[in-house]
Amino acid sequence: MSTTEVSPEGLRNSAGELAGVVERTDALLQTFQQQLDAVGTPWGNDELGGVIADVYQGAHAMVMNCYTSNLDTIDEYVERLDIVAFLFEEADQDSKAEARALLDSQGWPQP
Repeated sequence: MSTTEVSPEGLRNSAGELAGVVERTDALLQTFQQQLDAVGTPWGNDELGGVIADVYQGAHAMVMNCYTSNLDTIDEYVERLDIVAFLFEEADQDSKAEARALLDSQGWPQP
């Protein structure tokens, strides 16, 4: 059975890696959008082309909205991981200080 260790440093590293994923994915999406824009409107200007355009544009908007929404959510997780790392570290320092104070109050040696 494997174990998982959580540390402030590990949380910060994970946040940094996730931030990199968001940045790379966003750059890829922008490149993809530029490539699509470069194609123009290949469906034409007639009635059938208008129907195809409406379907394509609706689907495209929905897909791009999903991607951006997911990237925004992951970006929020990055921010929260940094906050959790700070709180984890703060709680660890506080508990160490309380343990030292307890040892001192009992006259026991510090480890």
